[in-house]
Amino acid sequence: MHVGNLQNGIHAVTHAGEFDLRQSYFSNSRKGVGPFFLVVDNFSSGTVYASTNVCLTIGTMSGSTQVDYTYQSGGINPATLDVTNTCASTATVKATDLHMLPARLSGFAGLVQLTDTDAKTYTIPVDLTQGASSLYQTAGCIGSGVLDTAPDAGTVDVTFPTTPDAKPVPGSYALARFTSGGEKLANWTVTLNGVETSSVNVVGMNVQVMKDDTGLWLKVTKSGLMMSVR
Repeated sequence: MHVGNLQNGIHAVTHAGEFDLRQSYFSNSRKGVGPFFLVVDNFSSGTVYASTNVCLTIGTMSGSTQVDYTYQSGGINPATLDVTNTCASTATVKATDLHMLPARLSGFAGLVQLTDTDAKTYTIPVDLTQGASSLYQTAGCIGSGVLDTAPDAGTVDVTFPTTPDAKPVPGSYALARFTSGGEKLANWTVTLNGVETSSVNVVGMNVQVMKDDTGLWLKVTKSGLMMSVR
């Protein structure tokens, strides 16, 4: 669906099966409803209410315009929101919780707000074997904009295989990462496959938990060689 100038708002919502969406970028394998693609050239006022399988492309996002995911919760949002032209610093993206934020949020220069204040546990599966390209981001959020509000505490359990054939590719993998405001997640706990640890070695690669002013992410590097000489 292509809209030239959106002045009031729109409900871009698909229904049954949306939490069961399986989207492959290289095939037509789908389960559930969607995805649905909405393109808006100029978003000048109002709110876009979107569900978890709606991929949004917005040219210009003005003033107090808003994309709202708050009426949904409990699923992982693998869809995307991309602003391709300009974005006002007063624009907002709202979501109930971390899982409801789009997996990729790019070109957005406004405020990201998480409205649920409960300290929840989020399971975020990460494919470390494909590389850190946003193309493979399907859970968590690799985002732009300022994280404006978030719960004081929460847990992110990152899951990934550790078998010999699942060697991670070096790179930076986003869990909840933004242009700024990530310090609001500083007290959150990050576990790797259920274990609270700062790093783990997987098939000769070091997977390290990172917390900084951009948020939460994983840094994957090649493990160094340690020698003991006596």
